[in-house]
Amino acid sequence: MAVASGMPILILLSLGPVAALAGPPSVVVWALSSLIGLAMAAAFAELVCLFPGQTGGVAVATAQALRPHSRSLGVIAQWSYWLGWTLGLAINAVLVGDYLRQRLLPGSSSWTAWLLAVAVLGLSVVVNHRGIKPGAKLQAALLACTAVVALFLLVMPLLAGDLRFTHLVPFQPPGGWTFPHALVALAGAFFIAGWSAYGAEIALAYSSEYRRGPRDAVRAVLTMAGVMVAVYSLVPLLALAAVEPNSVASGPVPLLESLPGSSGWARTVLVPVALMGTLFLTLNTIAIGSSRTLSQMARNGEAWPVLGRLNRHGAPGNALLFDLVFNAAVLAVCFLLNENRAEVPIALLASANVGYFACLILALVATWMMRRTAPGLARPFRAPRGAVGFGLFLAVFNTVLLVGAGAAWGWHNIALGVAVLIANVVLLTPRHADAGREGEIDVRSADATRTDPHLDRIGAG
Repeated sequence: MAVASGMPILILLSLGPVAALAGPPSVVVWALSSLIGLAMAAAFAELVCLFPGQTGGVAVATAQALRPHSRSLGVIAQWSYWLGWTLGLAINAVLVGDYLRQRLLPGSSSWTAWLLAVAVLGLSVVVNHRGIKPGAKLQAALLACTAVVALFLLVMPLLAGDLRFTHLVPFQPPGGWTFPHALVALAGAFFIAGWSAYGAEIALAYSSEYRRGPRDAVRAVLTMAGVMVAVYSLVPLLALAAVEPNSVASGPVPLLESLPGSSGWARTVLVPVALMGTLFLTLNTIAIGSSRTLSQMARNGEAWPVLGRLNRHGAPGNALLFDLVFNAAVLAVCFLLNENRAEVPIALLASANVGYFACLILALVATWMMRRTAPGLARPFRAPRGAVGFGLFLAVFNTVLLVGAGAAWGWHNIALGVAVLIANVVLLTPRHADAGREGEIDVRSADATRTDPHLDRIGAG
């Protein structure tokens, strides 16, 4: 579970954009989004547990479930998921790179931020190259350090009586509740919030590597989803009450530097520690999940076979390197095309969410289909009554958010996400259906739950 520990802190990346769009009602958006994430986590846990030998989590399990009906949809689901998370590496890396450039090399070229971002991505590859155990230990250390510092910064205003809940008044989006402005603002806020708030499911991406397999995977994803409900309900409320709304909307750096307890030594020591620890913690969480999804796709014949090779530590070394090269190239293109570098993270986030939402919509449908078409399969975990059916409603809800996302975040950003997704499917999927496949899994038979002989379980719990 330590590997997925960066997900609750992921809120800092999208807290600003959501607050800028929805204003004070963003606290409700975050709370509801985290509850939706918990409901989806239960459904996804059932789906992933049907294929305990398959690493890669929700995306790979969705592809296995959809393959008898449409292999193409399965391929799209996997590349959508990978795109949704891998661009998170670029977002975190560029935020770290730009922060270091401003603090250590003020006045230098903005391309210095790109070089620093690539260096941060390279550091993550080095750490994760040695397998999931060292990565889990690093995650635990980063979480402990970051949580203590962040807790101090957030609790100090509470203890000092510096919370101003008047910041939540008037309780309305910028521009008021007029239609259709308010609808666009709230829908756009739910769309971006979902990228973080639904993220507990990434704990399932390495389910086959837990010591006790599906049992530990279910425990990890439900625990993480529960923690995220608490964090995502409290942090936005405390943040908006502690500082001016404009500081929250400006991003994680202005937010942390504006907290009442962040003056003096706290500003020069604690804020950098909290910021750097948070960004690298979430980056590492995403890197571990993204690379394992890509590696399993390759072993199933739906990505270049070379990406499926594991190194001597059992880590997907080639997939980690591919993530690095891909994100370095994406950032370079963004720097070339976008003169306002401050807009790069938002553009990447909106584009990434196109893929993420597309995959989760298909996954919710696949979970429902498996209940109907394969009721006899052994289920190490069965979602609570009504959760799978409710998932269909959530699939429709998320589809509406996805279709209308361009109204809030720019149709060009949504089009960019669609274009990159299509390019991935066309260029990175092997031409022959059986290229690199390690054996077709028939989801209608008991053999669907066999384990993968090529993947050793490495204790990560």
